[in-house]
Amino acid sequence: MELVIALHVSRAAGILLCALTEVQAHFRFDSDHSARINQRIHQVWNALLPAPEIKHLYDERYAKLMSDKGILP
Repeated sequence: MELVIALHVSRAAGILLCALTEVQAHFRFDSDHSARINQRIHQVWNALLPAPEIKHLYDERYAKLMSDKGILP
């Protein structure tokens, strides 16, 4: 049961991260020194990449999107 819960939590976090990345790519909120939005987005992606489903999402769309839109660590 714990494995199932962990799997669903990582998937839910991945979907939320996708939405957050899309919003940041569209609106490009300032990533001043205190908020560090872009850096934090990268930190969360890196934390979730060991999950195969998240890695697939990242490789298929979000790595290029972040690069193209200037969402840099």
